[in-house]
Amino acid sequence: PGGASRPQRLEYAPVRRACAAGAMSVAYNDVSEMVPEVLKLVEEHGDRVRLVVKANNGRGHITVRATDDVVCLKTKTTQYRDVGRMETMLALTMAQMCNLSPEEVKEQAEEHKRRQGGGASRAARRRAGGRKR
Repeated sequence: PGGASRPQRLEYAPVRRACAAGAMSVAYNDVSEMVPEVLKLVEEHGDRVRLVVKANNGRGHITVRATDDVVCLKTKTTQYRDVGRMETMLALTMAQMCNLSPEEVKEQAEEHKRRQGGGASRAARRRAGGRKR
């Protein structure tokens, strides 16, 4: 009585989980198995699809998840060779979300590589008489 009143308890919206509660979750062991399914998901529900990439340096793995709150596709890898496949999958998915064809994406990537002056490996530069260490 007469003291400070307690603040009113706030109601927070429920936190969205990694995959929605009713979502059908599919885990893939191989990234290349997941690519066509993600592209199909984006083609069907492109305006609702979310892509999440997480890197856990402590455990040394990368996780990729694609969901539209009905279907949740995910994969996890510790292999370096899968990183390139994940990169390709994400580039194709982003291109599809932007209504670009895979050919247009490849052309843009090659043009970017030309502008950056990259493309030749260290061994190729050495064979061509480039700088040696």
